[in-house]
Amino acid sequence: VNSENKSVRSAAARNLSTLLPQKNPDVVRALLPWLEDAKWAREVGGERRMIIDALQHFQMPESVPGLIAALNEKVTRENFPLNSNSNVMSNSANMIVGTSSTQPTAYYPYRYSALNALAAQKDSRAVPALRAILPETDDYERRLIVKTLLACGGFSAAEQVEALESVAR
Repeated sequence: VNSENKSVRSAAARNLSTLLPQKNPDVVRALLPWLEDAKWAREVGGERRMIIDALQHFQMPESVPGLIAALNEKVTRENFPLNSNSNVMSNSANMIVGTSSTQPTAYYPYRYSALNALAAQKDSRAVPALRAILPETDDYERRLIVKTLLACGGFSAAEQVEALESVAR
């Protein structure tokens, strides 16, 4: 995995990734550069998510910068508006002639897994990134962010007391 040749590094990373289900910390540690740099190796089967998932099972402080990078990694995909059968037919016809009316949307493919892995790390370096994404998320994700913030020491005692008082009211 330390090769300058990306093809060699990719082959080594793919071979090591087959050992990820065994949750071996040495294997995960060798693959950590892949979290910070998606182009470090070629991904063919969800190996980066497997690294993040493995980090939910043990603490590895050196993984936190890569988990923060994965937390904020955004991908754009095209959504087709499928409100009715006529839209389906219209979009199918547009795709054939190359005039698709798609709506690109951004999503974060690793965020949920990265939040769980950061909660396991319990590292205060994650707090600024977690606080930054908190206001822009939906309720289902917000709960996990708050849980992760608590695990990372992201709330002062005063903030925790204020939250309890608010709920009690």
